[in-house]
Amino acid sequence: MFLVFGCIGLVLSVLAVVIYFVVTGGINSNTPITRISTDDLVIYKGSYVENFYEVNVDDAEITFAVDKEGIININKDRLEGCEVGEVDVLISAESHGSIASDTFKVTVIDRDYSYTVEPVIDCTFEDNILLMPNDECFFKFQILDTYGKVFDTHVSYEVIGNGKLDSDLGRFVLITSEDCIIKFYAEEIEFEVVINVIHTA
Repeated sequence: MFLVFGCIGLVLSVLAVVIYFVVTGGINSNTPITRISTDDLVIYKGSYVENFYEVNVDDAEITFAVDKEGIININKDRLEGCEVGEVDVLISAESHGSIASDTFKVTVIDRDYSYTVEPVIDCTFEDNILLMPNDECFFKFQILDTYGKVFDTHVSYEVIGNGKLDSDLGRFVLITSEDCIIKFYAEEIEFEVVINVIHTA
């Protein structure tokens, strides 16, 4: 009887060890469970941050995935703002078969207001120069806040040289037969834009 109970105990011990390795995947109890954490970031375009995440395992392999390309650049533990915008980032850490992940948002902003010029008819815009093949062109001009959103404010404008500039249904109409300069000014934010106009014909 004593021998029977001893065999049963041995079988139960072996079974317990087998179940442990099946459930835990054979991970050593001395191996820490990988953990990683981050916070949302707001950085300036052209600037960078370092050590923007925390991981509890020194030898963990860190990988990143973003939902939009071109807004940020990540090189190991250095994150750089490349273009104004928002991007969601998935960060993962793996060590000895233990995997952890976290998500965070990065918002890249400008240090100051900016602007856009969108050609509509008979013009192109390159390097702050409005190129006109004819004597009349249509374009859109918008001021953007530091988050890259359209900033709604009153904008005054003038032409330096011979020419006429009018606003029509959210577009600007420029009529001129020679090269000139356009000035836009938003008094509310003391923001001025100077654009060179060149005839290409």
